[in-house]
Amino acid sequence: MLTQQGAVTKLLGTLRPPGLIGGSKPKVATPAVVSKIEQYKRENPTIFAWEIRERLISEGVCTNATAPSVSSINRILRNRAAERAAAEFARAAGYGLYHPHPYAAAAAAFPWHSPLWPN
Repeated sequence: MLTQQGAVTKLLGTLRPPGLIGGSKPKVATPAVVSKIEQYKRENPTIFAWEIRERLISEGVCTNATAPSVSSINRILRNRAAERAAAEFARAAGYGLYHPHPYAAAAAAFPWHSPLWPN
């Protein structure tokens, strides 16, 4: 019997409670796990993600079932590195994370002479 996928999904959606149909919920690493991952990387910058995962399990930080995947560990390290680089750039440039437009002060002080306010 040929059926359309939408009809089957709709029928199953009425018969099953929400959350049972579809993909699994993504696991989110806890702040403690993220902190340990960063610590291991600081201690040994050449460590591989699979080694970090094994160390998390062997030291009892996570179980085999709760340990983040190798790709998740790589994503955490990549995101943290990008955050540190952005913060360092902002610090070196002399402004915070949300810096004003270069002409914002001039526009506020002299709106009739500012490039943001045409005459």
